[in-house]
Amino acid sequence: MFKSEGIYESALEIESFVDSIPIDDGVGKEVTINIKTSINNQHEFYTDANGLEMQKRKINHRPTWKLNVSEPVSGNYYPINAMISINNSETKLRCT
Repeated sequence: MFKSEGIYESALEIESFVDSIPIDDGVGKEVTINIKTSINNQHEFYTDANGLEMQKRKINHRPTWKLNVSEPVSGNYYPINAMISINNSETKLRCT
């Protein structure tokens, strides 16, 4: 719990450390963090775009073309430099 202007708010802080990753096998590697939550966000979320602005994202959706989902996991990976945010518009609950 963190205290902010006299009001207690629930907060989650994630700190991660990645030690050496073996590359001797010549196979590329990616490091990811997977977080599950009960927030009903209608499959919409926001990611930062190079730390400049928040970009709206929707799972298995592209705004400018019809997406043929052949890789449901890798097709929904987004680079995040500073922040990701999910919101529940009904309860106003937000996780950033």
